[in-house]
Amino acid sequence: MAVVFFRNQLDANMKRFGKFSKNIVQRLSTSHNVRMVYSSRKIDYISSLNPRDTFVIISHGSSKEIYHRFKKSGVSHQNLLDTVIPPRSAGKIIAVSCGTARDLGPKYVQNGLCKAYLGFSTKLHFDKKQSQYKFVSPYYSRELKEIYKSVFEKVLTQAILNKWTFEKTARVMKFELRKLAMQRLQKIKREYPHYYQVKEISQILVAVASVANGIKVLGNSNETVS
Repeated sequence: MAVVFFRNQLDANMKRFGKFSKNIVQRLSTSHNVRMVYSSRKIDYISSLNPRDTFVIISHGSSKEIYHRFKKSGVSHQNLLDTVIPPRSAGKIIAVSCGTARDLGPKYVQNGLCKAYLGFSTKLHFDKKQSQYKFVSPYYSRELKEIYKSVFEKVLTQAILNKWTFEKTARVMKFELRKLAMQRLQKIKREYPHYYQVKEISQILVAVASVANGIKVLGNSNETVS
């Protein structure tokens, strides 16, 4: 059994965001069966799927798809996985993608295409729920991305090292997201009070809480990350 990271290469934002997976593979590959698929070709990802391994997928998503290629204009999308044409069995899946726990995850579990699925029922929020501004500051988005990346790297590393169950991985991920968000906000408020107020940094708690609450485990929650 192996843990296989699918890091998206075609979208610049996801490419940068998914770099935390590279750190995990570099740290653990000499002692654990951990590897990376990082390609511009969809077939390289699909051909890697099998019923034995855990697949950590880092890419854009929606309720029904995980994207290989994603265009904001709404054209030229290319799906990696979807609910219409299921691929071969994918073993166990951890999807760091927006919304896939709503339809895609349940479909794969119900059809026997994966034994356990950890995903998000909401967006991975980089926006604000209650703001006096229509735009989102890049500094605010940066703070959120750093929280997400730090927690995902930390929790997934420990899950692999200790063969945590999917249930424990989800539980710890929710806790660590809330904890780091609070710690980060307190530090910014203390050290940079003007920045904290002007950039509406307190809204980070709203975004992170929504993401944490949206973490779902489908299928057999006692399956391990291995």
